[in-house]
Amino acid sequence: MKLNRMLLMAGLSAVLTLGANSLVAQPAPGGNGGGNRTRGGGPPSADQIAQWRQQRMDDMRKQFDVKDDAEWKALETLITKVSDARMEIGFGGRGFGGGRRTGGADQGGNSAREALQKAVDAKDAGAIKSKLEAYRADVKAKEAKLEKAQEELKAVLTPQQEAVAVLNGLVK
Repeated sequence: MKLNRMLLMAGLSAVLTLGANSLVAQPAPGGNGGGNRTRGGGPPSADQIAQWRQQRMDDMRKQFDVKDDAEWKALETLITKVSDARMEIGFGGRGFGGGRRTGGADQGGNSAREALQKAVDAKDAGAIKSKLEAYRADVKAKEAKLEKAQEELKAVLTPQQEAVAVLNGLVK
């Protein structure tokens, strides 16, 4: 448990450090703004995200103490399903980062949230009420999807593995 907390804190420290580096490494006004986005600027690349995810899965496999590749493949699929469902919900219902989104495209795939935000920005009381209901229904559906994925994962875990999953926030 202490190891899990230490790993979590190390991961959070790395994320905060990378975030601070991206603030420091912004190009000066009038600069070319191009360059290598993998070092100090911009969001992580798809490769970086894939590497992070693979490292997380490798760590989980060790914690779950799974030696058999076929067994791990089945567990990995269920763990990914839980993680993806959790990402759809986001943090506090506001998506990754928790802040208000701006820009054209719906970056988080949450059109109900975007519609509600537009109604709030327009101060349209009638639209706010209907958009709020739609948003709550969307969140409820996503929460149900997460609960189903968690139950599917719990159904195949040993008590030891379930405890590890609880400690890692995969299941309740």
